[in-house]
Amino acid sequence: MRQLLKPMDLRDILDNSFSILRERFWTFQGVIFYSFLPAFVCILLALIIILAVSLTIIPASNIDWNNFNFELYFTQLSQKLGFVGFLALILLGFLFMVTSFVGSILYVHGSIRLFQAGFLGEQCTAKEAFKGVLSKLRGVWIFLYFIFAFLLQMVVSFSTISINFFFTFLIAMIVNPALAILIQIIYYVLNFGLIFAVNSFFFLIPIIIIIEDANIIKAITRSFSLPAKHRWRVIGAFIFSNLIIFAISMILLFLIITIGLLGYALLNTYNNLLIYVIGIIFVFILLFLCLSIIAPFNFGPLTAIYYDLVIRKEGFDLMYTFNNQSTNFVNWSMYQ
Repeated sequence: MRQLLKPMDLRDILDNSFSILRERFWTFQGVIFYSFLPAFVCILLALIIILAVSLTIIPASNIDWNNFNFELYFTQLSQKLGFVGFLALILLGFLFMVTSFVGSILYVHGSIRLFQAGFLGEQCTAKEAFKGVLSKLRGVWIFLYFIFAFLLQMVVSFSTISINFFFTFLIAMIVNPALAILIQIIYYVLNFGLIFAVNSFFFLIPIIIIIEDANIIKAITRSFSLPAKHRWRVIGAFIFSNLIIFAISMILLFLIITIGLLGYALLNTYNNLLIYVIGIIFVFILLFLCLSIIAPFNFGPLTAIYYDLVIRKEGFDLMYTFNNQSTNFVNWSMYQ
């Protein structure tokens, strides 16, 4: 079902995002599955290798964890693995990092594409959500966006670190060392706030890359200029939606920690290595399921904010209706 293309307030932004996520929930899960399946396989293979070797070192049951010599265990594990086993784990670790990074690019593209399809009332499967990630170089631009966001945060962090060291040293030497702790806390709050404030000017970059087929330079400049005259309203919606995501994430994290602690207390009564491994895998799967529920929502409000802006400022709703768009994306270059 297509969401009503009209200017949106905060309630509409959140309602539309939740509606699309609910209607296409399993499609979003398919995007996550296809994106991170190779990374999951790398972890699984590494665990199988380590478990198989561990069973030759320590008994499968009646393990005294209180007196367990972990240093001796890791020494024997490295010896049993040998050069080939150790090389296999290094290779799997490297493949995990590569596949996780590539999976993140696919996940960003697929999630935004599904929200876009939801707003325009288009049908889009999980596999179709990846269309254009390579052929239209969107994956390359998303990769450059990751680098840009990382460098931006590093610049902000290093600039605040130098200021923090100066004031901490000054107060500790002149007034009272206890005040340095207060300055440290203020620094972390200001650092987080500054990073968040700077990102609020560029959070539309991945949306613009995918929806408008823009390169990284155009996406950066348009992300900065598009919210002009709506900056505070957009930042407010951005902050509020992130607070909701943070609150839901904390609730899910609390449930995971609680279940993990209860599981650990239960498993501790059975000194069996396989049961411990099964417990760890169960908690890992539970964490992945919780993340798969909340993670796609990250891009919902951002996509809604984008459409709100182009409707208010560029008449996208009228142009879309007039041109009766039937493609999988809206190329705004024809209107520039």
